[in-house]
Amino acid sequence: MEFTNVDGLFDNEVKAHENNVYDFVQFFLSGSANFSSSLNFTTKNVVISRFKEVLALEKLLAMAKLPESQDQDPAVWYNKMSLEEFTNMTGNVLNYTDYLNELAVLYKLPYRFNDTDLVIVRDIGYYQQLSKILTETPPLTLHNYLGYQLARYWSLFTDNSFWDYYLEQTVPEEPFWKNCLERVDRWVASHLYVRQKVLPVTKEKAEEIVEELQEVFVEEVLKKDVNWLDEQTRRKALEKAAQTYFHVAYPDWLLHGNELDRIAFHYPPVELPRVVEGHYFESSLEVTRMGNAAAAAFRKLHQPINVAQDFPAEPFDVNGYAYHKKNVVGRTFN
Repeated sequence: MEFTNVDGLFDNEVKAHENNVYDFVQFFLSGSANFSSSLNFTTKNVVISRFKEVLALEKLLAMAKLPESQDQDPAVWYNKMSLEEFTNMTGNVLNYTDYLNELAVLYKLPYRFNDTDLVIVRDIGYYQQLSKILTETPPLTLHNYLGYQLARYWSLFTDNSFWDYYLEQTVPEEPFWKNCLERVDRWVASHLYVRQKVLPVTKEKAEEIVEELQEVFVEEVLKKDVNWLDEQTRRKALEKAAQTYFHVAYPDWLLHGNELDRIAFHYPPVELPRVVEGHYFESSLEVTRMGNAAAAAFRKLHQPINVAQDFPAEPFDVNGYAYHKKNVVGRTFN
């Protein structure tokens, strides 16, 4: 089946995803003691039909998003408005003030949202399409879609009995020990990695090199009389170069456990997740609820911005990044 989204043709990828979803659904059905005994031909056809409805919904959501080519244009993605205007512009299908306040309760935030609060909507067209999709999609399909997403995510937190059965029914993947760090918070893993593998002198030397490169760029390029820079552009480039912040190797706060909690996860102002020995699933639920990226982002609201602390990439990610929207450059290494 061919499928084109806003960024191009992804026939093979979509087909692989469809097969993966179908295998996962079949696995759950075959493992259900209450359902497997009545899994006849007619029931299987119904299941396949429901499964196709979920995939069709996924495709509608994918087609609604802004193309990557436009996502880099501030004139397109910078849409500042109040929450009330946002709700009205998207057809009043969802009251976004109420929705955000429900998240505020879930994440135990010390504040609540008002209709007059301002937001920047990166892809207003997506949310307008989302309102249309939500009103036109049957409730059963929405239920099945959310149920699949929930089961897929929480299967990662099950014990060995689940995975032993799953691997018997499907094509074996890599052993868990090869990808176990995917289940560990990346900043926690970075804390261990830096303490054991990165010498302080390495970070110091790298910072010296970056500072020298910046100095050479300013003195030899921006301040020289070159014919490809007009004076106005040169002044703007000098201003930007002077304000560019460089993140090199790892942030200093990473080596301190209390600072790791405070900065990476933005605790306090709310309490740390409660982990109870002998209650793995409940503890995982609490950590996920309080420690996910959305919760951390919400806790950053109403706090002063500190570019020096807002490190853009985990230290074990060997790469370099330029963030034009933040005017920062990140460089990590092993």
